[in-house]
Amino acid sequence: MKVFQENITYWRKRAQDKKRRLSLRKQEGCKAAQQCAGILATHYGARKVYLIGSLTGSRSVHERSDIDLVVEGLRPEEYFSALSALWRVLPKGMELDLIPWEDAYPQTKQRAYREGEVLYERPLPHS
Repeated sequence: MKVFQENITYWRKRAQDKKRRLSLRKQEGCKAAQQCAGILATHYGARKVYLIGSLTGSRSVHERSDIDLVVEGLRPEEYFSALSALWRVLPKGMELDLIPWEDAYPQTKQRAYREGEVLYERPLPHS
């Protein structure tokens, strides 16, 4: 019976460790997404940046969860420069999908509107 109890203890600890790791991954990913939105706004003239995917809301995160950003107003000629700048702030092992709004599939745009978190939105000019 002792061996059985040790197994239960081991698996519970392992599950708790995994839960802790995934919670940390979500926190780090959300923080990096916010930094990326700031870079896109400040250095690349983004009008709006959405976070979509597993890092949003109460969705479940997994070991391979990445940062999915949909960005309005990123000029095509600056895409790779922006991507390079954003990769520098990512946590180790975290990947990034940078999706220009103008190139996004209609389903991706709908998802950004419905489920996405707006990380940055340029204020409208006052008339």
